[in-house]
Amino acid sequence: ISYPHPLLKNGLVVLDTPGLNALGTEPELTLSMIPNAHALLFLLAIDTGVTKFDLEVWQKYVQPGATRRVAVLNKIDLMWDDLKTPAEIERDVARQISETSALLDLPRSHVAAISAQQALVARVRGHDALLARSGIAQLEHLLASEIIPAKQEIMRAAVKREIGSMVEASRLALTS
Repeated sequence: ISYPHPLLKNGLVVLDTPGLNALGTEPELTLSMIPNAHALLFLLAIDTGVTKFDLEVWQKYVQPGATRRVAVLNKIDLMWDDLKTPAEIERDVARQISETSALLDLPRSHVAAISAQQALVARVRGHDALLARSGIAQLEHLLASEIIPAKQEIMRAAVKREIGSMVEASRLALTS
């Protein structure tokens, strides 16, 4: 997919792997990518929040394997109920963000609530109000302010990790 976005022009590369629950008994592709990812966006649906399965995956693979973690609560448009006031909707979204932050032991600033579908519709149609309501700007800001600038640090840690294991293997070979 080619999309002209400033984050992509600044070096952000996105690899979308299948969700673990969609993989059945062969999750190796997704799991093998976690330790090498510069950042991991853990996509959840806002209407279900963090399920028991999500929490198990988070605790077993994401927390120990990913250095930079962001939880993304997608589909906030499902909460846009015409019978609720904007303040009530905002309060419900904020509650779900707080719960997700607590469950995943993430700073609240690393939990974004978005509607990816509405963000795309807004971008295609040039609808600024819908784009703002989609919440995508918060996620883009998080990526732009923390992930892209940290790319050099992330790459340095990855090289150190790779070279460190090679040096250790060489040291063991020499010792034996």
